[in-house]
Amino acid sequence: MEQSGKIVSLGLVIIIGLILQSLLIHVDSIDTPRKAALEFINAYYKIDSVMAERLCKANIIVNETNLVEGYIQSANAEAEKMGYSLNYMKHRVFHIEADITQKDVDKVEVRIKGYKDRAIRAIYPFVARIFHIGEVHEVNHILNLKKESGKWVVCDFALF
Repeated sequence: MEQSGKIVSLGLVIIIGLILQSLLIHVDSIDTPRKAALEFINAYYKIDSVMAERLCKANIIVNETNLVEGYIQSANAEAEKMGYSLNYMKHRVFHIEADITQKDVDKVEVRIKGYKDRAIRAIYPFVARIFHIGEVHEVNHILNLKKESGKWVVCDFALF
């Protein structure tokens, strides 16, 4: 009798856990202005072409020039001029705060504050902190986001 009570309790815990997990997955998949701004800022400082997914269509191609590709190429050229690869130009953004100001139903302003440091390799920030060789810089941006095709995207952000 006692054994069947344990099995029922265990089964109930598993079922509740599965329901809770599916609920949390659904909530995490909802697109929000904060999520869009953070994804964009992280991709921007990592010099990742994924940032194009979070840019307005009008901001991706200007005067028949792809601004994201141009930004990556200019970062690569700057790194080569200093004698490094593109990895040297990548930064890790941390301690990020995002303050959201609602302008309209489909428009918001997000102020991003945080810090950045070099992210040449995954272990570099930790080694730099131990030996006090890395520099930490403040990040402070105001991003204007709008909803395009049901997805929050960043507009009015100068890539260069």
